[in-house]
Amino acid sequence: YADVDGDTYGDPADFIVQCAPDATHTVAIGLDCDDTDLDVHPGVSEDCSDGIDNDCDGDTDAADSECTAGTHLVINEVDYDNVGTDNAEFVEIFNPTSSAVALTNLRLALVNGSTSLSYLVVDLSTAGASLAPGQYLVVRATTVVVPGSELSITFAAANDNVQNGAPDGVALLDIATNTLIDALSYEGSMTAVTITGFVGPFNLGEGTVLPITVADSNAVLGSLARVPNGVDSDN
Repeated sequence: YADVDGDTYGDPADFIVQCAPDATHTVAIGLDCDDTDLDVHPGVSEDCSDGIDNDCDGDTDAADSECTAGTHLVINEVDYDNVGTDNAEFVEIFNPTSSAVALTNLRLALVNGSTSLSYLVVDLSTAGASLAPGQYLVVRATTVVVPGSELSITFAAANDNVQNGAPDGVALLDIATNTLIDALSYEGSMTAVTITGFVGPFNLGEGTVLPITVADSNAVLGSLARVPNGVDSDN
């Protein structure tokens, strides 16, 4: 099969029958549904919001089994360490459910791994009454641009709002029910933390703890994010 994009999966419509590859037909597996895109082939995770059948299983976005609607809001992406000054930090919350979720009682807590105490608790209701299905809420530095269709809350300080770990954590909680909705402990484990306004302690780990090597960087642009987008395996 021809493999134009070099992802080791060939174009099923462009093949030859012979005992050895030639200059243009180099792979033996012909399951690539888009041989012009290196990131589209069997085995990759489905991106649930790009309109592309990324894993070539015949299903796109919400129709793919990887993109089944979630049951609660998720901490979807965190950028806590920037190149140079930390002035583009953000925490992104996503609603993967099929219904709007009220923000009235929801809080985002940032937690210090050295003390196991929260150092910032953000009232998410200041962004609006509710988060619509498929909508994002970004708690961010002023330099982070958020589309007008999404909700946002701006950090009070210009920089150094989200601590850089080893470890530190982020938690999404409901103050009315004193429940932890979602959490992330990065660059180490945080299993018993105290959050202002809540009765704890809370465990910020879900299943397998992220390896310490899975971290944001101050040398290259990047973040910690869910893949597929918005999908929570509770692990």
